[in-house]
Amino acid sequence: MIRAASGALSLVLLAAGAVSAGCGDQVSAYCKEVSSRQKHLSGVVDSGDKDALIEALPDLRALQGKAPTDITPDWDTVIKAVGTLERAVEEKDEAKIKAAATALQSEKVTTALANVQQEVRDVCHTPLTL
Repeated sequence: MIRAASGALSLVLLAAGAVSAGCGDQVSAYCKEVSSRQKHLSGVVDSGDKDALIEALPDLRALQGKAPTDITPDWDTVIKAVGTLERAVEEKDEAKIKAAATALQSEKVTTALANVQQEVRDVCHTPLTL
């Protein structure tokens, strides 16, 4: 009985280790992506250009694609909001641009962005300024 329980515990620990290793690989890939895009993103944001977020969108999408699953909903919120602004600007629709800009300032989007930035600090131990 004790041997069976010990064997089962060993299997659980091995499985947990395999899952953790997989998570570590995902986090490592995410942090590598953050590091490779950080300088460009900071430059875009620091430029103060009114289209800075739109210019940053390809980098943001790349980070979203590498992000750990626990932060995916927040990345989705940020990408959707910036993508909506991008489409409005492309259409040159002032009403849509205003609505998209307002949505970017909403509590939902600002909270999601804060969560993304905190996740990068916690997981990658580096800031991500947006």
